Amino acid sequence: MRKRILQEMGTQPKSIQEIARALNIPFTRLYYHIHLLEKHGLVELVETRQGAGVIEEKFYQVSAYLFLVDRALMTIG
Repeated sequence: MRKRILQEMGTQPKSIQEIARALNIPFTRLYYHIHLLEKHGLVELVETRQGAGVIEEKFYQVSAYLFLVDRALMTIG
């Protein structure tokens, strides 16, 4: 799921709602994944827009366009 989120973000900042529509999944399923990606520095919050009433729409973008993962992290045990 997180890989699909990163791929969908591409080069433009996107809101959780935009990503959810593109991936055809409920936006409520993305909050957990976006939070983890942000916590580990893979995405960053770049803009917050005020919506109707008290609703804020947050836009995220990837932190880098290339991520190198150590093979040791991909092994079991």
